[in-house]
Amino acid sequence: MYLWSSLPEKNIIMRTYTYLLICVMIAFYSCTNKSNSNLSHLTDIIITPSDIEPSFDIANYISDDFDIIALETNEECLIAGINDVIYINEKYYILDKQTSSIFVFDSQGKYISKLFKKGEGPDEYTSLDAFVVIGNDIWISDTNIRVLIGYNSNFDLIKKINLWDKMTVNDLAVMDNYICMASNWSGLYDNNIQLGLYGIHNEEMKGLIYVPEIPEYAARFTKTSQLSMSGDSCLFIYSYCDSIFQIKHDSVIPQYRIAFKERYKDIPYSIEDYINPDKGEIIKGIEDIKQINNNILLGYIDNGIFISAVYNIDKNQSQSYSHLSHSGLGNMKIFQYATYINDDYILSTYELTEVFNDKQLSFIPDFNLIENEEDKKKIEQVVSGLNMESNPILVKFKLK
Repeated sequence: MYLWSSLPEKNIIMRTYTYLLICVMIAFYSCTNKSNSNLSHLTDIIITPSDIEPSFDIANYISDDFDIIALETNEECLIAGINDVIYINEKYYILDKQTSSIFVFDSQGKYISKLFKKGEGPDEYTSLDAFVVIGNDIWISDTNIRVLIGYNSNFDLIKKINLWDKMTVNDLAVMDNYICMASNWSGLYDNNIQLGLYGIHNEEMKGLIYVPEIPEYAARFTKTSQLSMSGDSCLFIYSYCDSIFQIKHDSVIPQYRIAFKERYKDIPYSIEDYINPDKGEIIKGIEDIKQINNNILLGYIDNGIFISAVYNIDKNQSQSYSHLSHSGLGNMKIFQYATYINDDYILSTYELTEVFNDKQLSFIPDFNLIENEEDKKKIEQVVSGLNMESNPILVKFKLK
């Protein structure tokens, strides 16, 4: 005590700073080790791009019955392209980003109405980027002005909510009493949110993951899907991150780690490198995530081609496929990027160019393999009434 108190004041200050610095370093080291310890317990999903099979058969995961729906086509409901489908309340809600509309059809495909309120008014949106349906209400994301907007069944404004500065919400999901909001903004702004929650009842906003520090040159792009619901939890992915996160209640934890065995670089890309065809052999991460029963479907781009890697949770095994299929329906092709999973249903969508090829059925490679005559008639009845000006068709499967 005497020695310490007798030191010159400058030395006392220096020792105090040194002591504080050591404490900070110990705390940082402990947190870092804790974080690394958590990451070390992640389940690795190992993907080998060179090991690819023709198709993943979903027949064992769905019931025998299915619906094929020709969406009504008239001047009020011309669909330029389908970006998302939600089946709820015996209605199909279809997002068409090109026309900034959400079309509503009944269970038979008959047109009911559409949400189209593009503009700069108090109840309007400037872009329509993602949506969810809660009861009879529609909630949409407008990335241009960074807002979440709710409309009732008559498309009257319920609420317009300002989001965090520069948060571009590209995907939405409903979980418990929250709307999950996923952004793929790669990080030019401090304290920006990558994943957030909006409380449906308490109207509170909560940020779960902040945007990581990414170089300014890094390409920022929208994924096909960032959120995937299953039961009472939701999986989440974002760019330049190997982890798959699980959202449950109002918290999030890393659950899986994606491990490509070849031709993968976990680095930010400039926009020039990202679109450079000479770099097409480099896999730049997961573009799309979905779940079917105990399987996680991870979509990635390999030399310009969309590939589905199917990870079986129970077996802890993954396999890459060129597409999904249904062996019971003539090996009907099912494309992950054009397929949407709502609770108990798989909804596959097909543009007419995918249905017909030189006036031949192309989405069903071998019509003769369909053994059930009723199934054949069901498909023939719908397809026979189509032409190249028709709206896309939907095929709905029920999960077991």
